[in-house]
Amino acid sequence: MSDWYKKMTISETSDPVWENFLSLKEQIQSDEFWFDAIRKNRNDNTERLKLALKNLPLPAAFSEAAKAIRTSIRELKKHKEDYSEMLTKLYKLACVRSFMLDYAPLLKQPGFNVMLSIPGGALFNLRTEYNEIGIEKLELLTMTDRKMIIECWGSTNANYTMNELYSDIWEKAEEAMCKKENRRIKTILRKT
Repeated sequence: MSDWYKKMTISETSDPVWENFLSLKEQIQSDEFWFDAIRKNRNDNTERLKLALKNLPLPAAFSEAAKAIRTSIRELKKHKEDYSEMLTKLYKLACVRSFMLDYAPLLKQPGFNVMLSIPGGALFNLRTEYNEIGIEKLELLTMTDRKMIIECWGSTNANYTMNELYSDIWEKAEEAMCKKENRRIKTILRKT
């Protein structure tokens, strides 16, 4: 399965929730679970970030990616190097995380399932201007992150999540999943 955060499209015939389940199951059975691998690589920030990004859109993967980026920012600041690129990556990550709802009310499933059905690469390519989104509703950001962003980019009155700005994308994906689920249920009922 290719990395979600790089995908620009998702096949209409695929079942991303099932594929994710099988991928995680295979990981547990044959390799090492991704979170255990991250724990082993806490001192190798590049590998830690790579593992976290590979496991997006898992909520814990967003958190681990943010931790790895924060570590890079601290190192760059310590050596008095430019960290603006990493700060932008952290902000973009927080924006994309704010696109995922905890619960998909129409589908009546975790929002993570809907997130899997939306190409991550497409989400990461959406406009996420600081002056349009702000920082207040980006739950992935810590107080320190927010302070650093304000110091670098100034303050803004914007106060949105990415889901609020791009709700049409979420609604379309959730409706499509509902239709798929309804077809699946009808197929099962016909077989019984």
